Amino acid sequence: MTYIDLNMVRAGVVDHPREWKHCGYNEIVDPPQRYRLLARDRLKQLLGADEYFLTDNYQHWIDEYIQKSPTREKSWTEAVAVGSSSFVEKIKEQLGIKAKYRHIHKYSGYAFTLKETSALLTIIILNAKCPI
Repeated sequence: MTYIDLNMVRAGVVDHPREWKHCGYNEIVDPPQRYRLLARDRLKQLLGADEYFLTDNYQHWIDEYIQKSPTREKSWTEAVAVGSSSFVEKIKEQLGIKAKYRHIHKYSGYAFTLKETSALLTIIILNAKCPI
């Protein structure tokens, strides 16, 4: 969540996610009383967290990351999908023919990515199937 909320910071559009009204930061740190976009109770349940965790800790994580000078993480930037094996497999299946040259790779721990093969490998595969 922090990585996504920092997209506009990394892009140089804003200095802090609180300045970008279209990210989830303000929904988490200072939730509106009406017209919430985030199902806070469900998020707390999924994270096994309480209200303090969602507000103070989340704000701390964002500030800490900003101090480190946020950079892109290749796995998120280059992948079509990142998540559990079943999630990534489901995305690949839903992509159908568009996933033809995309493969699932173990990223770390229980995380997997769906990535395109390298351009060179794709050219070799295409040429092998359709010689010039």
